[in-house]
Amino acid sequence: MTVLYSNDLIDIISKNSDILNEIKLKLQMDNLINQGLFLMSTTYFEATLRDVMNKILISKPEKLKKDNFTISKDNLSSLDDSAILKSIIENELFNLFKGNVKEQLLYIIEIVSNIRVSNIVNKSKHEDLINIINRCSDISYYRNCLIHNAGKTNNGFNKKIHFYKNHSSNLFFSKDLIENFINDYLKLFDILRDKIIKNTEFKQKTRIEQLRQLWSDCFDSPILVFDDYWEIDEDRDLIIDVKYPDCERGLSSGEKVYLSIWRHQYYDAIKTEEFLICSVDVKIIYKIYKGLSDVKFYYMYQQSRDL
Repeated sequence: MTVLYSNDLIDIISKNSDILNEIKLKLQMDNLINQGLFLMSTTYFEATLRDVMNKILISKPEKLKKDNFTISKDNLSSLDDSAILKSIIENELFNLFKGNVKEQLLYIIEIVSNIRVSNIVNKSKHEDLINIINRCSDISYYRNCLIHNAGKTNNGFNKKIHFYKNHSSNLFFSKDLIENFINDYLKLFDILRDKIIKNTEFKQKTRIEQLRQLWSDCFDSPILVFDDYWEIDEDRDLIIDVKYPDCERGLSSGEKVYLSIWRHQYYDAIKTEEFLICSVDVKIIYKIYKGLSDVKFYYMYQQSRDL
């Protein structure tokens, strides 16, 4: 079964939180532009929920809502076990996301926290959580009216709304309103982060595991093997020194630059290779700096020398 790391779930949430904050900065006084940005924010919000749920359910299919599933003969004959599981989960999420947002949010809270939906909705201690779920549910009605009814409400609109009631037949998507919507999405993300961190079912990646993943994301050369370049203390979860294997003479100019950034970030006395922007992939350089910053890589040299 796939190992589930809390870091991976939080990375999904953090990445899309950054995008939502960028969308907030683009909001204007123009109603039409704001409508587009609003729809974009709902897309990223739903994608975050879907991606987090998909990762959890692939690793822990026992968290699926149904006890029994039907699979077609074609799928049985053409797919392996893991592909069948993925197909089942994709179908379940597809059906879930055709329903209402409140159901989706209650389900994701249940699978990240192991709190049954019935306990969430019936306990006063979950009042803040229920409020933010209701606010996000309100936003979905605004989205549906914009997409399916040209931004006009219907007679039953305010009966479904808890916080964002509207007393006009036309919805006006002001900058302040959409900022509030996005802030609600971000608050829900914060709740998910907190519950993921506290859930001991989800394994926490060690810093060395995160560095190995970052290394493999940056380098695909067979001569760039992580353990060939670093002295590692697994017990202390530290890199304790830099290695200089002979094989690095065969590296490309770009690989030499990326490697020098790693080494410089570990020990600043090691110089970074000079380079031209046209000779490197800026996205890889950004990924290196962000990934090393996330694990406080630049403290490892000193930590490795502390007794």
